[in-house]
Amino acid sequence: MKTFSLAWFCGLTLAANAANHQTLIAFDDHSLHNYGEPAPNGYAGLQGDEFGFLDPRDSVEPHSRIRVLTEHKVDKILDQLHEVDFEQLSLSFNLNPAVPNPLLLDGVLFSDPFQLNTGFCTSPTCEPDPDNSSGGNIVLFLSWGATLTFSERPETVVLDVQGIGDNSFSLLVSDGRNGTRSVSGQSVPFGASLFGVSSPFGISTIQIQRVSQAGEPFVLARVLFSTIKPNTDETRTATGTPGG
Repeated sequence: MKTFSLAWFCGLTLAANAANHQTLIAFDDHSLHNYGEPAPNGYAGLQGDEFGFLDPRDSVEPHSRIRVLTEHKVDKILDQLHEVDFEQLSLSFNLNPAVPNPLLLDGVLFSDPFQLNTGFCTSPTCEPDPDNSSGGNIVLFLSWGATLTFSERPETVVLDVQGIGDNSFSLLVSDGRNGTRSVSGQSVPFGASLFGVSSPFGISTIQIQRVSQAGEPFVLARVLFSTIKPNTDETRTATGTPGG
């Protein structure tokens, strides 16, 4: 008679519960065992505060290690991230671009299939930037298909989305080993919506796929990212090439 381990049974239970609540719990960081063999006693994977919710519109490529961070996790790490904002950029007037396309700022390359535009956003729609002498916030407008490319492939990236009301949005995220994940987020009518992603192989690009209201641009107030490079040994193992 075939016997089944408690770990195997619990795995099915967790998977069923996750499906009911649209929560993704993965064990990809755990080495593979033969069918029915127990996992190591005391195994501790990702901690509870790092679990994120899987939107039904999200698409995860097999073996992808890209994760969407919970608001709690973003709040915990926000002050540890490097910030890129747009306060030093000139304002666009009458749809005449005032910034180059593509635009390189602190290792982040912003490229748009049409043109990059800036705008001045005031409270309560946007949060005032402490570096803005006029008490507002200079934001960057991105068309659908625009891409953010990170030269250093940071492990964590947080997008500060403001000025698009309560529209939802979809992004295509790629990591340092060419894994991809299509993710979805929700903005808020007033203030900032902080949307974070991470990968142990580093985030290489984020492409704007769509905003729920047709024709609406994706609006960024700033981009934040970690400055510690991802584990190059892990990247080398996964890709078969030197990490970097």
